[in-house]
This record gives sequence, structure tokens and C-alpha cells, in this order.
Amino acid sequence: MFAAVRAAQLNVEVAMVEADALGGTCLNRGCISSKVMRAEGALMTDCRRFSKFGVRLPGSPEIDMPRLNARRQ
Repeated sequence: MFAAVRAAQLNVEVAMVEADALGGTCLNRGCISSKVMRAEGALMTDCRRFSKFGVRLPGSPEIDMPRLNARRQ
């Protein structure tokens, strides 16, 4: 990646080829996916605290893992 950026700075035409899904690890499996998981965890924590603020939910909050995984992807 560094070599491609440096070559582009020197006005050399650059083409990069991604061996995996477009976007790389961070976008597809790393950073972004972990942010979704972190947000879901924070939301669950908030839901468990609702009763302290006078909010009642019908039943206990649960994580629907298939839907969560679909959102991550």
C-alpha cells in the first residue's frame, strides 16, 4: 500500500488489485464489524437500565445473532 501511495505522489499511474472482498480487512472483517458488535453491546446495556428510568419493555431484551451477523456484513 505504501508503495502505491508513494508512486501516485510521484505521478506514476497505479493500479491495485484486491485478492479478497473489495475494501480489505478493516471494512469487511475488522474495524467496521467490531464497531457494529460494540454498538449492539452498548444498546443491550442501555436496555437493561431502562427500568431505572421508568421504561418497561415487554420481556427481556435478547440478541438475535442471525440478524446481528447480517447487519455486520
